[in-house]
Amino acid sequence: MFLLGEDILLKTGKRVLFGVCGIGMGHSKRSLTVAKLLRKLGFEVTFTTYNNENAEILAQQGFEVYTVPPIFWEEDVEGNVDIRRSITSMPRLFYNFQKQLRLEAQYIKRVNPHFIISDSRLSTAITAKITKKPYFLINHVFRVPMPNPDLIPLGAYTRAYEIAIIWALWNLAWKHAKGIFVPDFPPPYTLSPVTLDVPFRIEDKLDYVGHVVDKIPEDLPTKDELRKELGFDRNRPLIFVLISGNPKVKIDLERKIFHTIKNFKRDYQWVVSLGDPWREKLFVDKGDVRILGWLASPFEYLKACDLLIARPGHNTVSEAIVYGKPILAIPTKGNTEYENIARTAARLEIARVIYSETLLKPEKVNPLIDELMTSEEVKRSVKKVQKVIAKYSGTKILVEKILDFFRGSGS
Repeated sequence: MFLLGEDILLKTGKRVLFGVCGIGMGHSKRSLTVAKLLRKLGFEVTFTTYNNENAEILAQQGFEVYTVPPIFWEEDVEGNVDIRRSITSMPRLFYNFQKQLRLEAQYIKRVNPHFIISDSRLSTAITAKITKKPYFLINHVFRVPMPNPDLIPLGAYTRAYEIAIIWALWNLAWKHAKGIFVPDFPPPYTLSPVTLDVPFRIEDKLDYVGHVVDKIPEDLPTKDELRKELGFDRNRPLIFVLISGNPKVKIDLERKIFHTIKNFKRDYQWVVSLGDPWREKLFVDKGDVRILGWLASPFEYLKACDLLIARPGHNTVSEAIVYGKPILAIPTKGNTEYENIARTAARLEIARVIYSETLLKPEKVNPLIDELMTSEEVKRSVKKVQKVIAKYSGTKILVEKILDFFRGSGS
């Protein structure tokens, strides 16, 4: 673990409210990493979020959690963004957003935080501004490229739509933050450069802080020691699979992953996390396949494995880089953030990219898995990127920035 310095003595009872985006689990996990450190330093930490799974993983760590109505884009069973259904659901989303604002104001009044942190939550940022509470923004998505202009009314003007949305959000909320922190790496190692590519200058406001990871490799035993501790053969390759997405997407991806495992002929070991906090932690342990319903901390398995197979979420890819693991990335079609992160990882030569249907084709997916496990070029690239980003610690920087705010305010 890192040291936060010696001058961190603050008055106890300082309250911090996190407003966390409920799309996926990455926002909750990285905010949770910061929140646990703040709690150790004597802060009282409360969360607001949506999506029952996010609320559950935060509550499991002993935090007070308030929920608001969800705001999601519509997806099909494979997790691909459904533009037409998303457009038709706009009235409901707008209603939910208004309700988010009302509830957020009630929670702020109830908690009366000294400081607010918005992890990609617009309603939190707006309510902080309205209630005159200082806030930080953690965000790596300022632009969401339209996935398919042909499906959007007046699709030829999608770039104009994007600019209008960015400008409105920036002036409505984002620019009022006391600090804007991007949990990503500076170029050319930025995982999500497209979502940070805005048509007007905000670079001076952004602070690239790097990965926000609960545990770094040095915090854990060696790879061989972990293999022994976890009950795996140290001499055979181990593949770690992380399932994520909404419930229907997870079921579809589970089916395809198990098809891949069943039809994989090499002598590999597999561990699969189903990403469901309500399932048993150890779901199946049979032969060379271990299935975990829920894994609160993936880092022991991540360090022990030789390959990660997962959706290319921002946190997931960051963690794989920190732990020096190649990735078989499975983005969802139409999710422009996932697709662009996957392309960046492939450009850095640390990943190969497929869509989920390829998992049903052993003749295509099996050679890719073998290549990622055995290629010397991939191994060199993974070590190079891991070495470059090792000097960044978003966790440390974010906590220090929060402490600096309280020092500067005389608290």
